[in-house]
Amino acid sequence: MKKSMIALVVGLGLFVAGCATQPGVGGDGRFSKDGIPHERYLVGGGLNVSYTAPCDGTAYLVDASSKKYVSTESLKAGKDFEFSPDYSDATIELLEKSGYKPPPLICAYTLSLRPGHPGR
Repeated sequence: MKKSMIALVVGLGLFVAGCATQPGVGGDGRFSKDGIPHERYLVGGGLNVSYTAPCDGTAYLVDASSKKYVSTESLKAGKDFEFSPDYSDATIELLEKSGYKPPPLICAYTLSLRPGHPGR
């Protein structure tokens, strides 16, 4: 019984420690509890997004209202990131078939850049 209790406590401890290091759980501070980049990495936003990376990193474009990723891209210093939503009928139909309802045109997007080696 005592060995079982020790194994349970050790297992629970490893589980909690493992969860704390996962992005989105808040273990490393890079991502919020929603799983999106922490606000300190916010570099822009709006309906149409245009940004030039000052350093290497990973760009995360998020629908601000639903908190869903729209795009993730590795950027090198000096590379441009451009985004304009495509609301053509064909695009909306394709998105709805895949289960995603496009946000209204009054929506906003946020762009975050996590500096460091792109893609990590």
